[in-house]
Amino acid sequence: MRYLIFSDLANTLCNNFLEFSLKQIEKINNLISNDCKLIILTEEPFESLDKIIKANNIGCDYYSASSLIGFINNNIIDNKIELDSIKFIFEKYKKSIYTSCLMYKNINNVINHLDRLESFYPSNYEIINNPILPPSEVLIAIDNNNIESLKEDIERLSLKYIIIGSDLKRTIIKIAKITPTKEAILKSLIDNYPHKKTIGIGDSYCDYSFIKHCDIKISVGNDKKLNSLCDYNYQIDELIDKLYDICHFKKV
Repeated sequence: MRYLIFSDLANTLCNNFLEFSLKQIEKINNLISNDCKLIILTEEPFESLDKIIKANNIGCDYYSASSLIGFINNNIIDNKIELDSIKFIFEKYKKSIYTSCLMYKNINNVINHLDRLESFYPSNYEIINNPILPPSEVLIAIDNNNIESLKEDIERLSLKYIIIGSDLKRTIIKIAKITPTKEAILKSLIDNYPHKKTIGIGDSYCDYSFIKHCDIKISVGNDKKLNSLCDYNYQIDELIDKLYDICHFKKV
């Protein structure tokens, strides 16, 4: 492998509707066959991401930052949280947790501990009483008086968290094995490919968090702040041809 390419998906490799032209697919697959590895990093849920890549027969790897599930080297990578850790948190904070949601690949499990929070429910869920399987992520709505203590326990369990939102009464916190960001995912993968030339591609300034770790930085579109920080700026319809130039490959 000569080049390792990390790329955003929508408005980068394809349009905002996640549509590829046949010519785009041909060029991307030819790039991959020319000793390049392409890893798509996106916020798109894994289930829909998986369908998009397979429906278009694109031979790349891909990782969902929102689901923390990826398809890498022909294997599903699912950073599951140990069930004992979840049970410990639920038991210790059983008088402070309102609702929790355990995230899985196909369906999510909701547990109503104290109050049912309608707005907390994901689109695809079933209500359960106790956790049964290790989840990839857990969302917890907890009383504000206990949020700092919960953060400390999360860190002691060698887990990561981000705050999703809060009101005067509760805070919603997301817990995972790794921080659910494109940057954290890139960092978890890049060490597996030492001494490889890396290329990072995105369309908005928030993508710079992962692009900055790559040797060659490429922006797509018209985000002026991102464009000013990158080595190259292209439009979607010219990106793949320009990658051929950068990698010194013959165009198709």
